[in-house]
Amino acid sequence: MIRRGIFLHPPILPSAVFKLTLPVAGPVTLPPFKATYEAEASSSVLAGGASISACSTCSGGADVGYVGNGGTLTINNISAPADGVYTVLVGYANGDSSPRSADISFNGSTPVTVSFPPTGGWNTISTLSVTGTFRSGTANALIFSNPSGWAPDIDGIGAPAAQ
Repeated sequence: MIRRGIFLHPPILPSAVFKLTLPVAGPVTLPPFKATYEAEASSSVLAGGASISACSTCSGGADVGYVGNGGTLTINNISAPADGVYTVLVGYANGDSSPRSADISFNGSTPVTVSFPPTGGWNTISTLSVTGTFRSGTANALIFSNPSGWAPDIDGIGAPAAQ
């Protein structure tokens, strides 16, 4: 087909949709993690030796460490619009050279053990998604523990996303 001196092969219709994919060169920088619920918030409960530490790259300027080996962190007042299964993004730091694990319980349910890969330093935050059940309203809690070792430092969690 020839239009205005331009040869189009195959013909391109005005309603045609095109998808263009461009390669990305070099590393991609993601925005820093911003917690909706800070681990160090006054509504959180720290027990058994868990404590708040300064963290210059954490979303609230601090995180909670010494979770595990008896130390626990409970992030309270998590809001969900309806009863159901939700995914929560956990911001964490693991400066060890090997993964650390944490048992995570949604509202006191049977905890699941989650492995947190190294982040490259105690001031380097990464994220990991966990899924569990929340109830409608703000009376939800996420409990972090590890009965036999140290969990990573916890910066906070993002808003629950319905599944």
